[in-house]
Amino acid sequence: MQDELTELRALVKQNLALTEDIGHQVRKMRRAALWGRVFQLVWWGAIIVVSGAAYLYYLQPYIQKVIDIYEQVSGTTTTTYQSPDINKAVEQFVKSLGPTQK
Repeated sequence: MQDELTELRALVKQNLALTEDIGHQVRKMRRAALWGRVFQLVWWGAIIVVSGAAYLYYLQPYIQKVIDIYEQVSGTTTTTYQSPDINKAVEQFVKSLGPTQK
């Protein structure tokens, strides 16, 4: 009987140690998942910010030129045929896209 109690105590201690170890592992997994979510949010935030900055600094001037040309053409053209003003405006736009010389 005494041997069974000793063996049972040893098994309970072993079970307790194993349970504590599993608890530590679960906490580590949760912490890793939390940090993974945080870094994922930072990553997507950086992608959105870089995309917005690329639009503002690189694409917006070209898009603004296209809008200005469209407004000029739509204000002067009343027929469905192309006028020489459209051709000139397109040529100026294409020239402005080329490398700038200072």
